[in-house]
Amino acid sequence: MRYSALLVCACLIAGCQSVRWTHPPQKLAGTSWRAEMIGGSEVSRGIDSTLEIDTDAAISGYGGCNPYVSEVTVDSRSIRFGEILAAEMSCEPARSEQEQRFFSALRATYQMRMDRDRLVLADEKGATVLRLTRLPLGYQPNGINR
Repeated sequence: MRYSALLVCACLIAGCQSVRWTHPPQKLAGTSWRAEMIGGSEVSRGIDSTLEIDTDAAISGYGGCNPYVSEVTVDSRSIRFGEILAAEMSCEPARSEQEQRFFSALRATYQMRMDRDRLVLADEKGATVLRLTRLPLGYQPNGINR
């Protein structure tokens, strides 16, 4: 969470637009998620790609290599991410590749559905682009330098 707060502050100082919510689902506010599947492929073992949705509508996470923030518009059945702003640290190829797949999936997201402790993001045609599992509060992704 510490890196998320720093990224959000940096983004606001740099002049990012505010996050836009349209009737945010209460089930999403204050939740954290880790990718299990990107596209049709399982994520790489030991590499976390995460999405955090704070109660104050700040969206952030860890792509697999770098922390990121994004604008988002959410209603009861859909979710759309704006431009993804991420740090540009160099990482091992597997982390960089997963991060690019994760960011591409976020950009393609148009629909969402929750299935117990899973959040499924899909494109406009309904094809699953990202499947995430809920994380406990305070979870720190693998690869974060503490």
